[in-house]
Amino acid sequence: EETGMKTGDTFNLNLFNLLLEEEYNKLLSARDKDVYDISKYTTLPVARLIVEVYISELSKTPWYIDLLNINLNNHSLPLARERIILYMENYKKDNSRITGNLDFVLNK
Repeated sequence: EETGMKTGDTFNLNLFNLLLEEEYNKLLSARDKDVYDISKYTTLPVARLIVEVYISELSKTPWYIDLLNINLNNHSLPLARERIILYMENYKKDNSRITGNLDFVLNK
């Protein structure tokens, strides 16, 4: 009802984005006991970005979990965006995955 949609309306990317925005705002306004206040500005925006990118891509990566894994312990939205872009570019280029922890630098 909040979306203004009615039974029989087509579910599409625009509707998904509207629903995502509404639900995200509900989480932001939730009490601390339901959604930790600290997560509203750390992990929640990163999770939203992951969902947005995954859903909006026409060609889905078969490993959604990779997008979560490359952002473990990351609370920075700009860094999450960089990592997701890097992952998607690699996947689109040659179907390769980034599965290692991006917080570790390999010594060469």
